[in-house]
Amino acid sequence: MYLIKRRKNDEKDNSFNEVAYWRKANQIHKWFVDHVQNGVDDCGYYKVSVEQLRDLLATCRDVMNMVNTTQEEMDGGLEKIDGEWKLTKMMGRIIHNKDEIAAILPTTEGFFFGGTEYNEWYLRDIEETIKQLEEVLFSTDFTKDEILYTSSW
Repeated sequence: MYLIKRRKNDEKDNSFNEVAYWRKANQIHKWFVDHVQNGVDDCGYYKVSVEQLRDLLATCRDVMNMVNTTQEEMDGGLEKIDGEWKLTKMMGRIIHNKDEIAAILPTTEGFFFGGTEYNEWYLRDIEETIKQLEEVLFSTDFTKDEILYTSSW
């Protein structure tokens, strides 16, 4: 999933510059589908307004401000150990008020979308989204450039 920047109304320059990237951040993808793509999930290219970017940034900040977590052992993923794939464990943040968080920024299921748990991985996606959106909003001249969202799988 990408945010890309291109120059508005410049038929000579049809180049794109990637300005944000997510991998398996299904809650962020769902937000774009619901708020930018009118519920259509088709891997198309969709213009994203500065207001929409600010709204997503505010939503992510709201999640981080209200999240209630503890450090606990959780699934860390698969790792090849002695020639066999084994599920590993790690310490990570577990969200205890997941119903409140899901009401604001829910996960979504899908073959290529990663996990739907409300834990360390979810929070890392939110933190990275905040960082990327702050940079996009700071560095984009919305009078000259436009931002597009696209996804592929």
